[in-house]
Amino acid sequence: MPELPKVKFRELTRALEKAGFTHDRTKGSHFYYLNPKTKAKVSIPNHGSKTLGTGLTKGILKDAKITIPEFIDLLKS
Repeated sequence: MPELPKVKFRELTRALEKAGFTHDRTKGSHFYYLNPKTKAKVSIPNHGSKTLGTGLTKGILKDAKITIPEFIDLLKS
């Protein structure tokens, strides 16, 4: 399995938007995204320009039902 790349908030949200997610709402520093087709919901903390932890990113991808290879392809496109 390929290694999970380290990403920042904006890179992750762009990849999710390419996968069909839309911004649903914001509460404080957390942004909530929803995929209308799969009904998947994710919450992403916005910590400015800091890199998100790999455990946090893996959890978000699990909630989004996106595999690591699919995520890497979304980042490249």
